[in-house]
Amino acid sequence: MSLRARVVNSLYRYGLKPTMGPDLTLEGLRSRAQRLERLSGRPPRGTRINRLNLGTFVVEEIIPAAGPEDRTVLYLPGGGFVLRTPAVHRALVGRLCRQARASALLVFYRLAPENPFPAGLQDCVAAYRHLLERGIDPGTIVVGGDSAGGGMTLSLLLALRDQQLPLPAAAFTLSAVTDLRIHRDGTRTTNRDSDVMLSVEVSEGWHTTYVGGDPRRLYEPLVSPVLGDYSGLPPLLMQASSTEVLLDDTRKAANAAVAAGVNASVQVFTNVSHVWHIIPHLPEARRALTEISNFIRYHTAPKGFT
Repeated sequence: MSLRARVVNSLYRYGLKPTMGPDLTLEGLRSRAQRLERLSGRPPRGTRINRLNLGTFVVEEIIPAAGPEDRTVLYLPGGGFVLRTPAVHRALVGRLCRQARASALLVFYRLAPENPFPAGLQDCVAAYRHLLERGIDPGTIVVGGDSAGGGMTLSLLLALRDQQLPLPAAAFTLSAVTDLRIHRDGTRTTNRDSDVMLSVEVSEGWHTTYVGGDPRRLYEPLVSPVLGDYSGLPPLLMQASSTEVLLDDTRKAANAAVAAGVNASVQVFTNVSHVWHIIPHLPEARRALTEISNFIRYHTAPKGFT
């Protein structure tokens, strides 16, 4: 673990996590989440951002200064399905686009409790359809997301396959939440103290809010994609931290994908925070984004090119 990661972990453990307890109101939670924007930096200089209204939601086109090659990242941001940090994800996706030489569509899907499941997933499907309607080859599209957006990425793949839409070239997840059911199994208990950001109890409240207060819906594969059938899905790269409570969410989803014959791999980074990728000066963040960028470029390379 780098010295910078130690500093960030301390800031989270003693400055952020104690303020985000189960008694915090949604309004207070959304306000406190903006603190992350102080650490996330800005998109690389020269990045162009165009905001589009797609009806029930908005998206932002992110285009690197050097000019993208023929590849597009459809990015689904995290936030526990209930909150949004646009500046954080703008900066993260901007850095990813620069490294991957890609443009991106950052999807600000509808959030709970105002718009519970399936509203957010419907928006993600609509955003993907938007790319297809613009004539973008699905073989040049890679879908990705962090935390709740990582789980949404897997749910989107399941939905696209079930709707018989052409699938993207590949997908990636960063610290994904894939199992929204209420339980204390595995790393949700063993990493309870080592996770410097997330509290299991707080996350469970968000998940129940996401399904409109009906815990039975947490067992639906499009809500908890760890329960889904991954047959026919494209290659997956999944990253997580060794110390986060959601580590098993990544491992179990990857195992389900491999069992279904999908090319899925997991990269575990040691002693970093949940979605450490958002901190631009972390060596671990730069290494992780390099891995994701290489993955994107490899799976969207022209046929015959290696």
